Amino acid sequence: MRRTDVHDAAYAVVSGGIGFVPAPPGCLTATETALEELVRLGRLRREDGIAEETWGYAPDHKGQYDRGLSQYREDERKDTFHYEPATYEILESKGAPVHAWTKFFRAQDESWRLLYSLADELMQEFDRLLPDCGIYDSFKGYGLRHPNRGIVYERRTGADRETAYPHCDRGFISLHHSETGPGFFIVPKDSKMRLRIHIPKGHIGIFPGLKCQKMTNGLVSAIVHGTYEVPVREPNGRRASVFFAHTTISHL
Repeated sequence: MRRTDVHDAAYAVVSGGIGFVPAPPGCLTATETALEELVRLGRLRREDGIAEETWGYAPDHKGQYDRGLSQYREDERKDTFHYEPATYEILESKGAPVHAWTKFFRAQDESWRLLYSLADELMQEFDRLLPDCGIYDSFKGYGLRHPNRGIVYERRTGADRETAYPHCDRGFISLHHSETGPGFFIVPKDSKMRLRIHIPKGHIGIFPGLKCQKMTNGLVSAIVHGTYEVPVREPNGRRASVFFAHTTISHL
């Protein structure tokens, strides 16, 4: 990645906005493959073709699986998979037939490693821009547990519809690296507007989360954001993927 691209993206985030960087070569192709396979995995779950309890682990504060295949919720109508390098071995130990999903896990691993390398460069740049916050050391201290989340929504009909309601992410920064339609939006501070954000084709959107807000003592605010599905652009349902770069501090 060119140093100027990384610097410009980090500077945009520190300035209170969203940064953009070109996607690493091969990243988008690997992500698309992983999402295609997630469609198949989600279908098997809904048809009771897999044992769900073997495919998810590490429940979050809502009682949903925060790693592996997340619990299916009818109100959200989506399938979610969180991947990190340890995922394969953990799911294998729980009895999931991971050996039958080689294509899926190979694509997940390739995408994760490219995104982690990019996140490493970005966090070094944040450290240079904000030298008193200990950002890079805290990022490295988190190890390799940064999750890459793939999301596949059921096909919908009718007008554009929110698929992720306005919220802030828990990590330091989020790398929004794949979407099938122009559905990403932010809610500007002290506003109720939904402002659609165009992520240039072949690029990744970078924006701050709650850990960034805490580590910078509020200098950088977490971005409130969400997504729409645009049926005319996404006839088979929305697919998206986000990598979450964390630091060791709690977001609360």
